[in-house]
Amino acid sequence: MKRLLGIAALLLFLLSFNISPLAAATNLVRNANFEQDGDGDGIPDGWRLSGDRGSVIQELSLQRDSRGNGLARLRCSQLRAGSRSAHAMLRQSAVAITKGWDYRLVFRARGIGVEDEAVHFSVKNTKNWSQCLDTVSFIPKKSWRRFEFMLRGTGNCATNSRLQFWFNSIGTLW
Repeated sequence: MKRLLGIAALLLFLLSFNISPLAAATNLVRNANFEQDGDGDGIPDGWRLSGDRGSVIQELSLQRDSRGNGLARLRCSQLRAGSRSAHAMLRQSAVAITKGWDYRLVFRARGIGVEDEAVHFSVKNTKNWSQCLDTVSFIPKKSWRRFEFMLRGTGNCATNSRLQFWFNSIGTLW
């Protein structure tokens, strides 16, 4: 069986993230378009930062584009190497991946200060930190670019999974 893993746009980090079976349009990612901020904290519901707080100063903010669509911006203003968690990371827990199923990752991204650095994407099993999908990397530029990857599930992950985008530098990712 095949599934579709889509990130419709990474506008001010992610405008929309869509994971659904190829045969259906059910999105498995919560608040994929960053429209929801029920508690009014300025962070898209269902999305969190991750990283060593002693090594990284990072900020996730909910913004709007010129059409009023929800956007997220990940900004890292300080990064001290030395810890495995010394990175800026946007993550979401409990994104189901099935071993052997095919996924497509599609998104748009841009960056300032990270345009010469790789940004990474993966889905991990948080029980043992094994891969649920292979890690892929891309290099954002100052202007918007579209990225697309075909991925195969390498492990079964459901409630103990973490979808994550991260980079190891100072800068802003849209």
